[in-house]
Amino acid sequence: REVDLEPEPWTDAFVPRTLLVARSVTIEGPAGLRDHMASTQQPALHVYVAKATPDGLLQETRVRAPQPDGSNGVRAKLDGLDILATLELRVLERPGPVDVTVLAQGDVYWSDPATGEKFRGEQWKAVGTIEAPEVPGVPGATRQ
Repeated sequence: REVDLEPEPWTDAFVPRTLLVARSVTIEGPAGLRDHMASTQQPALHVYVAKATPDGLLQETRVRAPQPDGSNGVRAKLDGLDILATLELRVLERPGPVDVTVLAQGDVYWSDPATGEKFRGEQWKAVGTIEAPEVPGVPGATRQ
């Protein structure tokens, strides 16, 4: 029996190659978030904890002994967004349909090399909207 597996809906908000550096970075998204992410976990440098919470699967990676230059920070990638969290990275994969949110706090630097756009500040937030898929044969209906 053949099964037609459609890819889960996703946002293209983080596809462009950009850079984000901050003390703390939190990423939240729906099931499947892990398919779009990768991060470093070096036991000598980082403490990693994954736990089920009422809000979903929470993965936290904290730097054991932060360096002023961030050289031992947590490196991650969300589609085209390169991330360096100098203190901690939190990733929450929520059940159900939610958008993808990236919240950076503390000495934030973001840049888009393609446009030359840059941001510096204490907080930066980006939300990638995920459109609900339509139900085949039912005009105007969407799956949740």
